[in-house]
Parts: sequence; C-alpha cells; structure tokens
Amino acid sequence: MFILIGSSMRSIIINRIRFVIAGLLLISVPMGLYSQQDIYYYNDDFIAFKNNPAYTGDESLNDLIILTRQQWVGFKGAPKSYLLASHFKLASKNAAVGIELSSINTGPVKETGFYFHYSYKIPVTGRSELTMGLKGGMDIYNINLTDLILIDPFDPLFESDVNRKILPNFGVGLHYSTPGYYFDFSIPGIMRNHLNPAGSGNSAKEDKQDRLFITGGGAKFDISSDITLTPAAAIWLVKGSPVLINMKLSANYRELIGGGIGYRPGSSLGGNFWFKVTKDITFGYAYGLPVTGLRGSQSGSHEIMFGYDFSFIKQKTLSPRKF
Repeated sequence: MFILIGSSMRSIIINRIRFVIAGLLLISVPMGLYSQQDIYYYNDDFIAFKNNPAYTGDESLNDLIILTRQQWVGFKGAPKSYLLASHFKLASKNAAVGIELSSINTGPVKETGFYFHYSYKIPVTGRSELTMGLKGGMDIYNINLTDLILIDPFDPLFESDVNRKILPNFGVGLHYSTPGYYFDFSIPGIMRNHLNPAGSGNSAKEDKQDRLFITGGGAKFDISSDITLTPAAAIWLVKGSPVLINMKLSANYRELIGGGIGYRPGSSLGGNFWFKVTKDITFGYAYGLPVTGLRGSQSGSHEIMFGYDFSFIKQKTLSPRKF
C-alpha cells in the first residue's frame, strides 16, 4: 500500500519536526552534560508517568499497567525489572492520583520501589494544556557487596553489605501539550541519598545518587484518516556520564494497533508493537539490541506489557501518543 503526501502535508510535518528539535536544543543547553541512571523502557509511552508524574491520570494511558523488562538476556547479572502501576482521575477531572510498585535486580543490587503520584492540569489556551506532576515514596536497596571480586580488596566502600537501605525520594514533572505537539521536563528523583550501609562511618561522594534530568518532545500528524505518525525525541542527563539521546518514530492504525522503532546513538536499537485485544485490554512487546561491544555476549532485551482499563471508571480509547 502506498501513501501519497501532498506538499502542504510535507510542510506541516517538516515544521513540526523543526519545532520539536529546536525546543529540545533550547531546553537542554543550560544543563551541562549528564546521562542515564535509571532503566529505560522501549514501551515508555505506556508508562510515561513513571519518569514524569505529570502523566498521572492521562487518558491516553491504561488505568492499570503490568510490565517486565528482561535486559541483555544471556548476560550474567543483567538487569531484570518488573512494574505494577495504576492511576485514575479524581472527581474534579483536573487532578489525578496513582501508585507505582517496582522491582529491579541488577547483579548484586536488588531495588524495590513504592511511589505515589499526583498531577494537576491547567488550561493554557483553548487548545493547549500544562500538567504538573509530583511523585513521592521510597526505594529499598539490598546490595551484596562482600561477594564481589574487587580490584582493591581493601576499598572501605565495599567492606560490608547494604541491607534494607530505605531511601525516601520525590520527583517532579511538567507536560505541555497542544493538538500538534508536546514538550516534557522531569526530575524523577530529586534527593541525593547516600548508599553506604546503615551505621557505617564510611561515606564518599561516589556513593550518592545523582539526579536524572529528562527533557523531550514530539509531534503528531495524520497521514490519512486511519494512520497517525508520531516522531519524538528525549534527552536523559546525569552528571558524570555521556548524554543519552533517544529518538523514536511511531505509528498506529485507528488506535487499534501500532508500533515504532527507537534508536539511542552509541547504545541500542529496538522497536515495539502493541494491539488492543479487547476495548479494555492492550498487549505490547518490545525488543532491543545493543550497538556496543555487548551485542556479541547476549541476545538482546525483551519487554512484555499488559494494560487494562476499568470501564466503571471511564470510557476511553487508547492512544499512546502523549497528546
């Protein structure tokens, strides 16, 4: 099937893409060089509230999300993550609340997270909205340090394990949207907690959490009455690491089935697809493969997503486009 795009449509597409790129550059310039600290999901469109609480209660997302990511399959100690989250609007319709439970295992580190979310939407103009979000909760860390093979066996930072280390934290986010494009900015974790074992007198700059800054944006346009195309980009910034840039191109057919491809320069290449099993149930799958030296030592990363809408709360159509 061939789709012909007229000159006026091409002009709209080019202008929106230029607008998004220019906005990303302006937002990211003053922040310096940072990079990824948390796990990145290829199905991030479905769990946008995890890293940006402003998406809490967003009608384009499922009311209940269950997701698992098995990263670098075949690589010993590779990350394995599980997420359970639910959110819904309050009676005012401008506010929403949600809850997020997560578990991440990476080598000797086991992290369990419990977070509550809140968002509030403010109309800016008749066709644009600004949503502000707040999340708060805690992460519980168990880190088996004493079994690690060290270059320096006398390093005081590794002399004892971290057992049930409770680290409270909170995050903030903004989501600005219009019918044609959106911009995001968020800091998922603001507090810089120490990871040294409880009761230990050893503490150093290196054992503190660094703040993650995420900025991004996207545009959408209808290729036809049935097909919608959505280019998007995001920048993850964490102190002391290279900048992580994620670029995606997604499409969907009548909001019933869709998919996309994503590329992170110097990191990985992957894609995802999703479809509605019923009007309330959505299934998604994603696969990613590193483009670094790790690609020969493992068989890629897999994600499986299950979404469900509670029909007694609201009636809606799934559209994971962040608009």
